[in-house]
Amino acid sequence: MEHRTRIERTFVVLLRISIVVAFAAAVLMIAPAKSRAITMLAPADGATLDWIQTRPVVAFDVPTGEKPKWALLATDAAMTQTIRYCRVFGAAWVNGGWHWGCDAWSIGVDSWGQDIVRPVDPEKTYYLQVVYTDKDNAEQKTTVRSFSIAALPEMGDISDISDKIWGSVYGDGSGLNTGAAAFANSGLKVNNIKSARQSRFRFTIALGYSGNADLAKSYVKVTSKAGTRYLPMTAGASGGAASATWLLSRDERALKRREFKYQAFLKSTKNGAMVKSVMRVLVIKRR
Repeated sequence: MEHRTRIERTFVVLLRISIVVAFAAAVLMIAPAKSRAITMLAPADGATLDWIQTRPVVAFDVPTGEKPKWALLATDAAMTQTIRYCRVFGAAWVNGGWHWGCDAWSIGVDSWGQDIVRPVDPEKTYYLQVVYTDKDNAEQKTTVRSFSIAALPEMGDISDISDKIWGSVYGDGSGLNTGAAAFANSGLKVNNIKSARQSRFRFTIALGYSGNADLAKSYVKVTSKAGTRYLPMTAGASGGAASATWLLSRDERALKRREFKYQAFLKSTKNGAMVKSVMRVLVIKRR
């Protein structure tokens, strides 16, 4: 009888344990799983970004069921002074992998409803927060993190490297050899250039310049449908003046439309750069 009592008591205890475990499991199955928050990756909290990163990338990982809504930038930790928002999310390469990201920081929308993207300023501290919705479509917010953008570096003056620039610059950089840029580069610039008719087929192209030029290696370029010619230059009566004599060739005279383009090229004695004048157009009427 005693053994039977012990067995019954043991059975009751096991039954109670089973009921408790079953009830706990049922509760866990019924209760909704707690949402996992967005994991922020960049910028790191307290990071200082390079001065060129005026469109900083915010990157994060999004668990299943979470949906990013906004990324906000503010000038205060309480996020009351927001100055930018970002809502066009895509892929961002951060820490050796692809993650959710956004860098189109906007100040508002235009008349078409398109975001007006504007970079932020360097040498300032910003506060960042991502607003998102969880699995139950409830709005959530990440913790606020801060980052700074470094100040602009001190830029050197072009005159500090002017003696290291050699030769001519053509193509998209051709403006470096004209006007004020040319003067900073080589200490030489063409101030003015014009043509004057001396006789029916004889013209003088005169120019004034500042700086020192090697006129023996300078010339005036004349182009037309008859071809291209290079006219030698001679010094004028006073310093800073030069000219070239242009006598129309037989082919140039025979043109139905006598339209010519001319431009002076002066050789700098400082660094050998070929400094150019503006290009002029001359139309010679038939008599």
